[in-house]
Amino acid sequence: PPAPATYPICHSGPLAAKQSVVRWLSPPSSGGAELDLEYEHTELAVAGTWDEQENELTMWAWRASTVGANDVMQDDARPTYACERICAAPHDGCVLSASVCTDSLPLVFCGSGSGTVSCYAAHSDTQG
Repeated sequence: PPAPATYPICHSGPLAAKQSVVRWLSPPSSGGAELDLEYEHTELAVAGTWDEQENELTMWAWRASTVGANDVMQDDARPTYACERICAAPHDGCVLSASVCTDSLPLVFCGSGSGTVSCYAAHSDTQG
């Protein structure tokens, strides 16, 4: 059996808010709009807060480190990642759940502690 993970391959550091849900945003599956990112090897995630005075849904970019032409990657080297906050949107109530649909422009549906459901369109600033 595979060995259990003994360390995180990526860690955001303190986000200054309690996170209740995290969902990865995969690339669009059918040639839909893509997010305009300035970095290669970037993974996107959305995270929702709970039990804060003002809750929000936040998009994060996780960029994998790259090895330069003169650098040598050791066999036992761990990949390193940098976490960057891309954008945030206010959310009415605690974010209790989230689902992602990436058939076209990525959409994030959130259930709220206030009894509502919200839909957010995930896009970069260059798409409007």
